[in-house]
Amino acid sequence: MAARGTQAVKKAFEANSSITDLKLAAKRLGDEGAKALAEILRTNRTVTRINLQSNQIGEEGAKALAKALKTNRTVTSIELYGNQIGHEGAKALAEALKTNGSVTQIYLDGNQIGDEGAKALAEALKTNGSVTSIDLAANQIGAEGAKALAEALKTNGSVTFIQLDRNQIGAEGAKAEADIREACKRNQAAHREQKNNERRQQLEKWQKSGRAPLPVVRLCFVGRGRAGKTTTMRRLRGKQPSRDEVSTHGVHVWAGQAQEHLSHEWEECDARMYDETACRERRRRRRSTAASSTYKPEALVGRQPAPESPGMPPEESERADATAAGATAKASQRDAEPKEELPETVGPRLLDDLALESSSSSDSEGEDANPALRPRLQCWDFPGQQAYVLCNLLYFHGRGIYVVFCDTSCGLEEAWQDLKFWLWAVAQYAVDADHGYDGLASNSSQSSESAPPVVIVGTKWASRHPDFDKQKMEERINLLLQQLPRLSRQLQRVGDNLGWLHPVENFSENAEADIGPLRSSLQRLASEVLSPIPEWERTAPARSATPPHVGLQAELHPAAWLLAHDLLSELGESFELKVDPNDLDASLSRPRQIGVGGSAVLSKDLQGTHAVLGHRFVAPESAHVSWKSGHDVAATELIVRVQCHSLRLEQVEALLGGMRPIGISKEEVPKVLRLLHSLGTLFWFDADELGRCVVLNIRRVAVALSSIMSLRFWEESGLEHSEEYKNTIDDVSRSMTQAVYRFKTSGIITWDLLKKLWAREGITDLERKVMLEIMVSRGLVLRRLVQDEFTVPCCLPTAFIPEPRAAESKIVYLDVAGFISSNLFPEIAGRLCRLRAAAACNGNSSEGQTTLRPGAPQIFRNRMEFRTDKDALVSISLFPTTPRIQHKLHKLLRLVVTQAGARSAEELQADVQDIVEDLCRAMGLSSKSVHVLGTEALTQHPVFRGVDCDRIKDIEGFVRRTPCLQADCNATCPHCKLAELLEERFDGDFSQGLRDAIDRSSLQRLTRPAGSFRFQQVLHPCDVDLEEYVVVSMQATDLKETEETQKRAAGAAIRALMQLLQDLCKAASTCSSETTLHVVALKAGKNPEKPGESLSWSVSEVMAGEKKCLQSAEPVKLEDALQQQGGRTAKIDFYVRCGLLERSMEDAPRFYELTNVIRCGYDPGNSLVHPVTPEVDFLHVVEKGMREYSGPHPKAMKLAALLHAKRLWEHSAYLAQRSIDVEKHLAVLQALKPIFGGWPAQLAQVAAHAETLRDMLSRTSLHREALNDIPCLSESLRRLQVQLKVEGPGREAAMDGSACIEDVLTRLHQVQEGSQDVMSLPASAWEAVLEQVHDVLEGCVELAVVNWFGSSQNFKRPIVEPLRQSWDFPSDHLPVGAQVAMNMKTGSGQEGPSKSLYVCSWNILNRHYMKFIEEDLQGLKGARLQQISAEQRAQEIVDAVMEMLCHETRPKAVLCLQECWSELLDLLEAELLAEGYGMLCTGTDRSQKNQEAIIFDKTFLALRDFRCYPYASEPKKVVAVALFHWLGEAGDDGQLRVITTQLAIGQWHLPGRPYGPARLEFCDCVAGLVKEDCGSVPTLLAGDLNFPQEAIGPLLRQTGKLTEVHFAAIPYPTNICDAAWIDSIASLSPAHLLKVKALEADNVLSGLQRHMDLLCYRRVWVLAWVYLQPRGGNFDVHLTRCLGLDLPPGAAAADEAVISGSNAGPGNIRHEAKAQAARVRGIRAAQFRRTRGTQDFAVRETGDRTERTFAAAKPLQELAAAKAGAEDGFALKCSSPAEFEHAGLFLQPGDVRATGSGDHILGG
Repeated sequence: MAARGTQAVKKAFEANSSITDLKLAAKRLGDEGAKALAEILRTNRTVTRINLQSNQIGEEGAKALAKALKTNRTVTSIELYGNQIGHEGAKALAEALKTNGSVTQIYLDGNQIGDEGAKALAEALKTNGSVTSIDLAANQIGAEGAKALAEALKTNGSVTFIQLDRNQIGAEGAKAEADIREACKRNQAAHREQKNNERRQQLEKWQKSGRAPLPVVRLCFVGRGRAGKTTTMRRLRGKQPSRDEVSTHGVHVWAGQAQEHLSHEWEECDARMYDETACRERRRRRRSTAASSTYKPEALVGRQPAPESPGMPPEESERADATAAGATAKASQRDAEPKEELPETVGPRLLDDLALESSSSSDSEGEDANPALRPRLQCWDFPGQQAYVLCNLLYFHGRGIYVVFCDTSCGLEEAWQDLKFWLWAVAQYAVDADHGYDGLASNSSQSSESAPPVVIVGTKWASRHPDFDKQKMEERINLLLQQLPRLSRQLQRVGDNLGWLHPVENFSENAEADIGPLRSSLQRLASEVLSPIPEWERTAPARSATPPHVGLQAELHPAAWLLAHDLLSELGESFELKVDPNDLDASLSRPRQIGVGGSAVLSKDLQGTHAVLGHRFVAPESAHVSWKSGHDVAATELIVRVQCHSLRLEQVEALLGGMRPIGISKEEVPKVLRLLHSLGTLFWFDADELGRCVVLNIRRVAVALSSIMSLRFWEESGLEHSEEYKNTIDDVSRSMTQAVYRFKTSGIITWDLLKKLWAREGITDLERKVMLEIMVSRGLVLRRLVQDEFTVPCCLPTAFIPEPRAAESKIVYLDVAGFISSNLFPEIAGRLCRLRAAAACNGNSSEGQTTLRPGAPQIFRNRMEFRTDKDALVSISLFPTTPRIQHKLHKLLRLVVTQAGARSAEELQADVQDIVEDLCRAMGLSSKSVHVLGTEALTQHPVFRGVDCDRIKDIEGFVRRTPCLQADCNATCPHCKLAELLEERFDGDFSQGLRDAIDRSSLQRLTRPAGSFRFQQVLHPCDVDLEEYVVVSMQATDLKETEETQKRAAGAAIRALMQLLQDLCKAASTCSSETTLHVVALKAGKNPEKPGESLSWSVSEVMAGEKKCLQSAEPVKLEDALQQQGGRTAKIDFYVRCGLLERSMEDAPRFYELTNVIRCGYDPGNSLVHPVTPEVDFLHVVEKGMREYSGPHPKAMKLAALLHAKRLWEHSAYLAQRSIDVEKHLAVLQALKPIFGGWPAQLAQVAAHAETLRDMLSRTSLHREALNDIPCLSESLRRLQVQLKVEGPGREAAMDGSACIEDVLTRLHQVQEGSQDVMSLPASAWEAVLEQVHDVLEGCVELAVVNWFGSSQNFKRPIVEPLRQSWDFPSDHLPVGAQVAMNMKTGSGQEGPSKSLYVCSWNILNRHYMKFIEEDLQGLKGARLQQISAEQRAQEIVDAVMEMLCHETRPKAVLCLQECWSELLDLLEAELLAEGYGMLCTGTDRSQKNQEAIIFDKTFLALRDFRCYPYASEPKKVVAVALFHWLGEAGDDGQLRVITTQLAIGQWHLPGRPYGPARLEFCDCVAGLVKEDCGSVPTLLAGDLNFPQEAIGPLLRQTGKLTEVHFAAIPYPTNICDAAWIDSIASLSPAHLLKVKALEADNVLSGLQRHMDLLCYRRVWVLAWVYLQPRGGNFDVHLTRCLGLDLPPGAAAADEAVISGSNAGPGNIRHEAKAQAARVRGIRAAQFRRTRGTQDFAVRETGDRTERTFAAAKPLQELAAAKAGAEDGFALKCSSPAEFEHAGLFLQPGDVRATGSGDHILGG
């Protein structure tokens, strides 16, 4: 190398001050070149290694280099082999080594230094302590040189290697050479120990005061379901995906380690992050120390750097260490002070052998090992179905990386809609917030520069849809970035891809070509997320903008926090622990079985040794442990798998505080938990309740939430999951059908249902509560005041009919381009409300801007209502609504603003614009990107594609009436039919007087009608029902309120409501108006004097705020009463005189009853309404009302009073609006429509008017106004009478109605006869006649509607489901019974003691009328009574008669039978004579085909007279009258007259033609027979009257002049026809003489309850059929169980018609009936020994076992006894275990076993 070359090297060093390695081998430098380099080394401070081999360097050159080394302190290695430095050069170098302390390696191979040179080097080694390695091979060294070196190594401790090959040491120096090798080995060991000590010291220092980032980066895989997220994740891991991959439910989390080489697949994390970080920090510090002398700070541009970075120079690193030390000074001081020893949880971390070994291995890789962070990738695979959207948002956060998947196998439009939604969701919700996503938090976060990166992956590329065009997709993405500015900063390209979409095909042979670049890009992004901004900027290309994701997770944390991460992660993910079996047994609450595998929960801490790490470990109490079977009984060690799903906060504090070398203080634990929560390591919320539990198994929360979504949306969304998961959901649906059905129809879920749903996941009760609280804290679940009930907003039903609106409403549509789904809509609507409330609270609202507050609690997930502070209603809903339109995916928002006061159009438009802008903010969209459409512009939207809008004059009316948006539909599709049927009323539909009355009787403006009155189809409402939900704003209340805070807020809301009520009562009483309005009473609280009734408050009591009650010494406070009511807060009744409807020409002003039902809630400032009034389940209330129609006082018509017709309507309207079985409910609504518009409805309206006037006359202050309204009542009747005279269809019914009206008008005329002024008569006279008018009118209405219900021509299908095979009773009538109490008289005529007996009546269905069954007029075709022979049915009837007569607790003294035939009477007579009963028949001879019979017990009654009175119109039908004497015990007696008949004259009965002369003829006959002496002779009427009591009673009272008619309230329908209470028992005598009380079904006939249930509950069949599929047994009782309806005792046992083998039915009770008869007669007959027939049960011997096969007729107590007897060797057999449960048996696990024949045995 010439001098010029040497000068060039010198200049290069001057220009570049960072050269560390100088390699100039074989460059022919010579001595001159060496001298030049020596000159450079004197001042250089960077070069560490010099390679000058084979450069012809001699003594002079060596001396120059040695002189330079005397001052140089950076060179560590010098290589001079292959030169000629000789012994003089070696001496010079040796002299330099005496003072140089940096050189560690020196290579002098082949330099001919000889013994002289070796001796010189040996002398230097005696004092040098840095040199570790010397190469002296081929240097002509002899024995003397070797001895000198050996002698030097006796004192030198640094040299670990000397190379002496190819010298002349010989045998003489052999010992010296051996000594040298031994000395090197000794030094090597000492060197290793020294290094370990250094590492220990470094680790100790770092563990105590060091700081480092947490390298956990979350990868969130989001996108539509089945898009390939799971398979892509498997490819990234280097695994082979499966085409049968199961769709994800919950969240699947996988933790992997990024490789240093980006092309490699990711590996599972097996080493602790703590250990890896410690080694990396050590390497980083060593490297930074070596470079510290040349570091020059540079000016940094952009954001401020993190407090410290891994690449920071020593000066700044030391300053950071000082800061860290200051931050941990308190902890260090605590560590130094004497303290109580905490439990050691993770072993002695000061001497961590694993960490040391890892550090040593990294050192062996050389000092050039890369100290950069290796990200830990935590892959979160989210479910993609829309039903699970909120599951994903629960975990969205402003950290990590989001990978959004696009399924290219879909068409372009479909794929784009899904991709667009998920991109919007990430941009909107992937933000930092203290408590999850919130409208205000996310809005502020969007202004920050930091944002997680987003990558788009297009899957299924090889099978992409022909319509899918990548270029068009890219164009749409670019347009979307303009709408979402935040997303434009987040979206990243993959590899060299020029577009945003990275295509992937996971199932191709060359899949790695797609996956490799994706893996590299994700790994690069993960590294950038962890990189501090200064470090990234130093390595980035010039003038590159810093991406917003750089440094997102670069913040540094104390080293102990990293250890806490490892510890808690390991506890949550499970690990193996070696334990002493005795310690394990001591930690379990139950002893384990030795040698058998199992699992349990630790009842106390368990100590052991970590199976992998080898250090001590304490598994905490409540951890789950499992062990395998097969271990040796004598084993001293057992391996168990440990996992902690959750820990109490105090347990976590103890664990983290006990870590070594330094724990985490109790004050620091919340900070650690917040950090780990944000990283997705665990779940912890810093709240009073939630903070007590730390959830370590994070997947369980997602699984718990997704199971709720799966349960709700399984059918309608077609979710795809594993069969096992499907079966789990199905099992819950079947086992808790009522709760599931309610959840699906109302969005309300109970705690019991949640426990059942989550029990399948193995979640403990404590964890369930925490899971629920997490969801409550995020607003995903709302707590109801009803105990253990919750509302899930995203699971509310979807309204499939556009919401109603008033004519004066302002309506606009917002094109949000499909960003919002119905599941997400409630959350967006809540954001809007919170934005408005926050603006008003902070004073940021513009002048005139309205404040929104929630209206009533939401009932639909696609519709929400608000109220403003300016008396306006604001309704926001998704549009369109119908399912057939939703697939177009063009979602609009429909905004309706209805103003109560007089505001200008400009003001209303300004309000709309303000709401639109805030709505855009809530959605995170630019207001310019959201198009506001008026009703005219709406027609140009794609949802109207194909609609000829030119023919539509009223677009908004078309939208409201035609939800399917098909112009040619003409109400032919179900949803359009529903829209027409369910159209509601608004202010514009009311008369001016009614509008004024509603305003005066309401607490809020724009109160809407309720009940049936709100429907337009109800043309003749009887009264006016209102309902309003008052929401009181409580801004001071926080979302995280405690129970005590809730009580205070509820109390404040009630006080505010009380003030409103007082103001209302005061204004209503004093306001002068043309509309007359009287406050009747306020109903609130419980009446202490009349349990079950509400307390009534007068106006003065309301104003005083208290009421005095006789039963209470202290007055009742109104504030307290308002909090007592169950389903409402208060109800106010008014009398109002006005017309009802605006466009009704005949609607003259009259008095109506107006009722306002008030419910109350409060808004704590977060738009979530907290109800103060315990809410009720609407569907349950309606169905309960439908059941009440099957109760003791059925009234099918009185439409405004919430009875059967109204409930059927509301029930079907409720379910049809939710798109549940639309066709069936539509049929019901269409069939019911004529009732509400026909003359019966008008007549019912008049009857309600009469009732209102009668009630007003009971109040002295209202006499005059009530009497003045009587002419209006008469005029209404006359007007209706004229209408009925011209009726076409239903002529007979109209004639009956007209006759009824004539009768009423006559009564009104008679009371007024002789007086022209109604005021001249006393109010009591009018009150009596109005009572008669109401009675007669209601009876006429009842007759018309009941017959209408039972007539098949009114329905395309029966309004109740035909029973057919489910009906196994021998008649189409059920028997009825009553207890009859009579006041007896003594022989002297004095009053004697009261006596009672039991009577029954039963129409047994004449065999000659079976043709009607065959015609299926009653829905009984195929029933058992048709299938069996006439003889068998006759025998079953006889057996049932004997059972009723000989009932064990209520034996019947009188039994009236209708529709008897000769063969039956013969069979019955033979049975009765043997038992001592008498029988009377109405036929002139036994051959008469149809007769009535009266059976009586001769023990109690003696016959005095029996006569039959034929009907004039049909002489073969008679009224039978029997006169008995009661035989008393002491000779006292009394008379009892029994009248029976079957009131079916020709076709004049129900259903059919009930309006003929039959009723009147019957009443005249009965009245003629008993009118004279019914006051003295107790008279009982029992029979099949073929008319309801409401139709017979008024005629007997008003026409027959029988003033005392008292019907027994039969508690069930008596006939197979719907609405048929036609079998009756009544007293025709005064109550003091004869009283009747109806018997319950089973007291009439054992087992009758089951058949009664069929008739009572079949009205809900339509709703049940949708979701309920009975698995076995009869459907009727299964249905009652599913719906949670009351099931009387014994019904369950009766349901099991055949448990195994024998037939069930009335025939099987024959022998039991005889036994009953014997027991009843036990006081006067010989003891009857009970015998069992073979039909009771079959017994067969099987060795030492006895099997019993029971018949269904056996009562429940016998089955229970059989279960108890099973312990004595008996057993019950059935076809499935469920039948035992249905029979009411409580079974323990193992009670039931299966047999080879498929049977199941209980006991034995």
